Amino acid sequence: MNTYETTIIKHDMVDESTLFLHIAKPEGFSYEAGQFIMLEHEGVKRAYSLYSSPEEDHLQLLIRIVTDGKLTGHLKEVRDETPVHFTGPFGRFTLKDSPRKKIFVALGTGLAPLRPMIVHLQQTGFADEMQLFYSVRVASQLAGNDEFVALAETNANFHYYPCVTRDDTWQGYQGRVQGILFEKLSDPAGHDYYLCGLTVAVKDITQQLLEKGVPKEQIFSESY
Repeated sequence: MNTYETTIIKHDMVDESTLFLHIAKPEGFSYEAGQFIMLEHEGVKRAYSLYSSPEEDHLQLLIRIVTDGKLTGHLKEVRDETPVHFTGPFGRFTLKDSPRKKIFVALGTGLAPLRPMIVHLQQTGFADEMQLFYSVRVASQLAGNDEFVALAETNANFHYYPCVTRDDTWQGYQGRVQGILFEKLSDPAGHDYYLCGLTVAVKDITQQLLEKGVPKEQIFSESY
């Protein structure tokens, strides 16, 4: 697997617990939507899914900041143009060739591999329905919210359902993502499902989909 030398372009805080890290895209580096890289800085390595789509001209990561984390603590404070390197791409959690409608379920930073899938499908002419169900604890953690709202307003085939679990100030859907997913879901077997987030939630959603008659071959997931 190739190692790539690059630099940090900038970092943007989503809130105190999450950040976007933008890094220069090395010449010759290519990947599929949904894959991840192994980022290394000051001798510490961590795996991060690529939030940017293959069509975009720089790489972007969505990172949850871990208290006392050996790498995320550095990345939160790192200056622009700091050199870093990574290996990759890795992973088989990628889009499958299918004409079926798509449902994406993201929990927290599990949004990272799903956003490039959505962007890639849009930019390559996928004309059928796509739905994104995105759950976080509090509204300030809704990374990319403005982008998805705008996409839903301009693309009649894209539907966006953000929800929060622990924020009484949020005026949208409150509760577990399973609630709104199965409230909105019709024709369960007529979709492909891409799920990413905490293992316990991904397993629960997968089991409920199977019980509703969705073939296991139409459910794709990655968890942590």
